[in-house]
Amino acid sequence: MSLKYAIAGTKRQEAQEKLQRVTSLMEEYLEPLARPLDAYVDKRLVRTFFQLIRTIIEARNQSTGLMVSELGSTMLSGRQATAGEKRIHRLLTSEKWSEELIRIFQWNQAQERYEELKREGEEILVVWDGSEIEKPESQKAEDLCAVRSSKAARRKKSRKGIFNQPGGKPIIVQGYEWTACVVVGEKGKPSLAMMDFWSRRGPDAQTTKEEEEKMLAKVAREWGRNVLHVFDRGYAGGPWLEMMWRRHVDFVIRWKKGHHFFDENGEENSLGQLGKKKRSRDHRMIWDAVKHENRKTGITWMQVRHASYSETLWVVIVRRGGEPWYLVTNRCIETEEQAWKIYKAYCRRWQVETVFRYEKSELAIETIRIWKKEKRNKFFHIISLVHSLLLHLLDDDYRDIITWIFREYCHRTVKKQKEAKVPIYRLRWALSRFFQEIRPVFLFAWNVQPSTAFHQGLNVRSQNSG
Repeated sequence: MSLKYAIAGTKRQEAQEKLQRVTSLMEEYLEPLARPLDAYVDKRLVRTFFQLIRTIIEARNQSTGLMVSELGSTMLSGRQATAGEKRIHRLLTSEKWSEELIRIFQWNQAQERYEELKREGEEILVVWDGSEIEKPESQKAEDLCAVRSSKAARRKKSRKGIFNQPGGKPIIVQGYEWTACVVVGEKGKPSLAMMDFWSRRGPDAQTTKEEEEKMLAKVAREWGRNVLHVFDRGYAGGPWLEMMWRRHVDFVIRWKKGHHFFDENGEENSLGQLGKKKRSRDHRMIWDAVKHENRKTGITWMQVRHASYSETLWVVIVRRGGEPWYLVTNRCIETEEQAWKIYKAYCRRWQVETVFRYEKSELAIETIRIWKKEKRNKFFHIISLVHSLLLHLLDDDYRDIITWIFREYCHRTVKKQKEAKVPIYRLRWALSRFFQEIRPVFLFAWNVQPSTAFHQGLNVRSQNSG
């Protein structure tokens, strides 16, 4: 036999072995979810559930990747597209399971990550973000509400070197809203703790404040002041400070320079004016990952008060060149090291920013065209489950297999992609090509007792057949 055919056979065998390991890792991660699901729905629906997860990873190369008809054809084959679409429809319309199953699973995984970080003695951060799902192409879905178009805002964003028209009023489109939070340490992978979707119209209408307060109350009840909540400028405001005070949690919020606070003498002024009175107390050379250079960074802090927060606050002012950062926290700042710790916590948020961007852009949740609310909510949470799975595979324990997948199916020489903190985009691209070449087969050999689901507090109905 020719040597080139022997080499090809060896590579094929190696790919099969790697695929078996990836499949076993996926099954191991999803097993706590598959057990209660298998207890109450037909085995065929459980198989469809896992096939749908694999299909979402595989089929996301097209803009229509999350249309049910497209997923059905990818799940089976082009000739069996109708059968695949019916299987997905039966899974989503089954009344014997709900999206609460996925919520509980994700929270349990985040709880495990929290306990792991606590044992290691690391600072535990809970990073928050929210956005909109814009639906301009589908006007018949249930409970569509008015949301601000982030796409239009990005396109209207000013660019250097050209004339830019004034921003004007925000563009409003129909869609849904979502809020998510992830648990992350000083290093390592983030873990998606909660992700909820809601609308401000319909019988189950909710406001952003109600939904965010419900999620914050759960985190505060379970973890208390053992974690530090990190928020971007979109959360800067009196109502959010008041909510933080009611829940007694530690937080860091970045504010704009125009917001007014009271200084130590009781004089009201903007953060920008207050910062001008303070010289930097310490300087360090900080590596700038964007410009690829060490930048001299100054830091200072001062006590402030806000009308919506009855206790003392501290503002950490970071001068990196350009617009300073104003990081408001309720943790006492007395030393330079404590101030730098707040700065590093907010920088950690930027390192996991792709976690939120990925949910919206790369997983294409805006292409979903499911009209019924119950089906749509299940589908949204299945997508967030795929997101959680990809984050899990980025664990350092699986670095050897992920490095092999990157090298074989998503080779990149660009330094930015090779050194990415959370290479979730590249992982999805690589797994998509890997699964297209060799399709994984999931094994279902679990003997599950129906009482398991009740012990986990699941809101599902009893007995088999979907």
